Amino acid sequence: FDFDPTVRHTFWSLVFGGYVTWMGNYAANQSMIQRYLTIGSLRGAQRCLWYNLPALILLICVTSMSGLVIYAFYFDCDPIGAKMIQAPDQLFPRFVMETLGAFPGIPGLFVAGIFSGALR
Repeated sequence: FDFDPTVRHTFWSLVFGGYVTWMGNYAANQSMIQRYLTIGSLRGAQRCLWYNLPALILLICVTSMSGLVIYAFYFDCDPIGAKMIQAPDQLFPRFVMETLGAFPGIPGLFVAGIFSGALR
């Protein structure tokens, strides 16, 4: 709970930075504003935001938990330092292959999810 602005990650810098980021995403993003305007009423736009909130909380929880699981899995080994991967972006795919690679179809489902996200 340090207020020192020279420290990169503190509780308060993450809370404030997260607030600014999400406000920018929901209040100043052109695609979100277009969605609000197509609804037609202020009450309907507010309702859509409230319906979006549980999905957003679930998404944040799932991504945070996957990060904690990966951290716990590699707590005694640094895959980048050990030259097992070259970039931090390769950590999650490596984790999926190490833990779920023995199950047929699961790595392919993971790759299909990556490609479907890239098609947006």
